[in-house]
Amino acid sequence: MRLGDLLIRAQRVTEADVAAALARSAEHGGRLGDNLVATGAIDQATLDSYLHRIPAEPADIAATGIEENELLNLLMKLIYTSRSDKLGRGGTENESGKLLNVTQRV
Repeated sequence: MRLGDLLIRAQRVTEADVAAALARSAEHGGRLGDNLVATGAIDQATLDSYLHRIPAEPADIAATGIEENELLNLLMKLIYTSRSDKLGRGGTENESGKLLNVTQRV
């Protein structure tokens, strides 16, 4: 999750605050968090506490330290368990993949 979204969800800033900080960033440069502090939307301590919650995004697949085959296996497991959970609740899927209840089968 991106910093602006995280702060909005936590009700620390508003969408308007983020928009103003992004506009300031376009004009003066700098990062979103620094511009939120500069505009007075949040204080530095609040920013710091949220920055430590966000793990750094890997630049590419290799930077994750996980082999591509293992990532693919994890993705397939996620897809399989998600679908089996839905179907396990008494549903089935129609031709378009939409989940139907047992009573809705056509």
